[in-house]
Amino acid sequence: MNDTVIHDLKTPLTSLKVYVYLLKDRYKNEKRTQVYLQKMDEQINKLTALIDKLKSV
Repeated sequence: MNDTVIHDLKTPLTSLKVYVYLLKDRYKNEKRTQVYLQKMDEQINKLTALIDKLKSV
């Protein structure tokens, strides 16, 4: 797959990952919020892994 396409797919995910990290730090004492942020982080990681697989095809 074209490197430009891969880059265009990964860039927003990288931004989302940073936002989730910052929110986790800000709301570290709110258990319920942490659960939702962790789920978001896991889904971002799954999408990143899928994009990495596309790169090797």
